[in-house]
Amino acid sequence: MEHQCKDSGACICVKCDTKIAHKSGNPCRKQLCPNCGQPMLKENNYHHKLYLKIKGGNENESSSTNTKQ
Repeated sequence: MEHQCKDSGACICVKCDTKIAHKSGNPCRKQLCPNCGQPMLKENNYHHKLYLKIKGGNENESSSTNTKQ
């Protein structure tokens, strides 16, 4: 059984938040961001959600350590 990906959605750059339309048959991970050259992720797929989860956890930790007293 061949894996089929939904063709709708966008490819997103996690470095600069650029979004481009996803093209059928062209995986987002093989696309380079037109602005910064980083590999892109399919918006809302497993790896994008994992990145957002990790990023969210790191932002909370860094904001608590950077707070001036």
